[in-house]
Amino acid sequence: MSLTAEQANKNPDLLSRNRDKPSICRTYLDGTMGAILFEGKAFITTPNGDNVYEPVLGLTTTVRLRQDGRFGAEDPFQLPQQYVREHSHLACIRRPPTRREDTNDVMFMNPVYEDHFRSSHQSRIGLLDQRLVSRIREPSVLLVKRYYAFIESRPDLSQNRRFHGHATQLKIWIGRLESTKASWPDILFSFTQAQRHFLELEAYLEYMQVRQPLMNSDEYGRILSPTANFVGAVTNKVVIVEEFAKAGIPVWLIRPIREFHEDTRIDTVITPTPAEAMNIELRPWRGHKTNVWNQDAADPQRHNNLMLFGREFLAYTDFGRTSVVRDTIERPPPVPSFGHDYSAGPARAPRAHNEPQHDPKPRIQLSPTDVLHFRPNLHRFMPIMMESWVHGLSTVAVTKKYISPQYKEGANGFIFPPPTTFVPLNSDADLKPRQLKILHAYITHLDVLLLRMSPRLSPTLISRKRWDLLLGPERSQPHATPVAGPSSRDTHSSQPAPKKMKLDNNYLRRQCMQGLLAKWTAEYDKDHQNRNEDLNWRSEVIPSDRWPHDRITERIMYEVIETNFRWELRMLDGQMLAGEVDHIAHDDLLNQCFPSQSFEGEGGGDHMNVTYLTAWSGLSNPNDLERRKYVLAISRVMVDWRDCPGGIVDALRQEESDVDYVELEKTCASYYCRSFFHHFARAPSVPHRTKIDPSIYIMP
Repeated sequence: MSLTAEQANKNPDLLSRNRDKPSICRTYLDGTMGAILFEGKAFITTPNGDNVYEPVLGLTTTVRLRQDGRFGAEDPFQLPQQYVREHSHLACIRRPPTRREDTNDVMFMNPVYEDHFRSSHQSRIGLLDQRLVSRIREPSVLLVKRYYAFIESRPDLSQNRRFHGHATQLKIWIGRLESTKASWPDILFSFTQAQRHFLELEAYLEYMQVRQPLMNSDEYGRILSPTANFVGAVTNKVVIVEEFAKAGIPVWLIRPIREFHEDTRIDTVITPTPAEAMNIELRPWRGHKTNVWNQDAADPQRHNNLMLFGREFLAYTDFGRTSVVRDTIERPPPVPSFGHDYSAGPARAPRAHNEPQHDPKPRIQLSPTDVLHFRPNLHRFMPIMMESWVHGLSTVAVTKKYISPQYKEGANGFIFPPPTTFVPLNSDADLKPRQLKILHAYITHLDVLLLRMSPRLSPTLISRKRWDLLLGPERSQPHATPVAGPSSRDTHSSQPAPKKMKLDNNYLRRQCMQGLLAKWTAEYDKDHQNRNEDLNWRSEVIPSDRWPHDRITERIMYEVIETNFRWELRMLDGQMLAGEVDHIAHDDLLNQCFPSQSFEGEGGGDHMNVTYLTAWSGLSNPNDLERRKYVLAISRVMVDWRDCPGGIVDALRQEESDVDYVELEKTCASYYCRSFFHHFARAPSVPHRTKIDPSIYIMP
């Protein structure tokens, strides 16, 4: 006998009236427990779950970032969500503990500011405790290796690069936690984002290697016991319940109340547990009501948006390129920490209201100093330019004819200080004292300069000369020109008028640029007045009265060059990318061009996180064989660019063992350098390496 909605809503215990049905006849359509939904119009059962949660359903489901860096009740890493075929593996995410503050599992714990934030001064920017970073890095290294081994064992999955992004992102977020200083909110989100990528990659392997074979078994109607400690999934599809029950995955089935009949057994009827009754953070992130998703709960794009939001949090990619995400969010979400809009990349930064509009125009002439940058800087402090890239720079025709008609004056600046700010071209062996002071200013403000690089902060390009003014010391007595005052005939006083002093333009520019540096410091480090004045770089104490050891300075210069190279590659990629490209897959390819510092021997580096330890890795590796996979990576990136040379396309069509990698690298370097000059009218930063292996300790 069936139930009506009115009967079920009035007396939910009617659902358990068939509980005396023999246990031997139990099926996956029965329930160890069940509950009434939608005022009796539907009911929910679970054949293997230990609770019934209030399901997240509806055509308008709002997903927001919460104060703990997670996404509340709508987070698939916290509670079961509606089953979506494209993301079926999410049901295999490990279930979090009831109280995260009591767990020792690093993949579920919440870091605490008082216990885990490390700063060398009373500042709002610092690092996560490195012991905690090590705890999350070590299992992540093993998991990524396990994932790559699985993909290699399954040739049928080799073209599906969907989960490669999780491995790459895991490397990047851990790398940032290791060495990129940030505010505590940014560190908290970075930590939870690393947890998410780990748990999803782990769930995918569990689903593919363990649970899917069980689901494909011929044991019809079997309920595997004990049930795995997974989050599980909610569905209205009977076949999914059957498969998950066979595989030991927690599952909940929602049915209309009219489908309840005398064969339906439910042992216990309970009230669904709401998120408010659980230990789940529901307060919006720092007061911002950020909508990550606001449409159908069953739409596959919902989970994509959640993960893409993580990419965009520190402006890892250009938000505007991912139109699918932009179209499904009411507006670009406000940034959870410093700014209010992280959607603006460097090419789309908001224009100041009083900034005049300029029509694009070609550069009239090239500065002679710009021409000099197309060859290596041979100063003893400078690392060695890689041979293929020396060739690439030599192939650029440095004339106005080869500059894009869309080029704008000033578009050839730098987001990060160029190396010539510290070591000018054609410098003598002994640099001027001013250059040493510039190096000291750079080391003092390095954390601020890195934070300022994030596209969500809309960084502007700054020319070489202005970087020199920004980091350079003030002159003790600025040049001034006397200006005659009004004549005595124009005044009633017998005393001659005092002469006015007109400051020279360089002094005014220097004041302006140093005021900008002070503004950045005040904005990104609220407690900047307490900044530690000691000069420390990578645990090395930098002397205040002389240059550091040559090899130390060389390593600093490597980091400067490599940071500029990685950023410039992204800038050029934004200009060159063809229209019909999978932007997420392409972005992961771009990351593979850079070596990871946390996962030795693997790609997946970050454009904001560069250390000298990679000076003999990636495209900077002096070993041709070990450099091959990075040459392939940048080749695959360039194939997605407009007018890619046929030599690159043809090489990628060959078997990897047949490719001439030396010639391919030269072709890529030449194409890159010529394209960069076309768009930015200057020489690009290119890969360098240090003179000795960076793993070798240098005696002070």
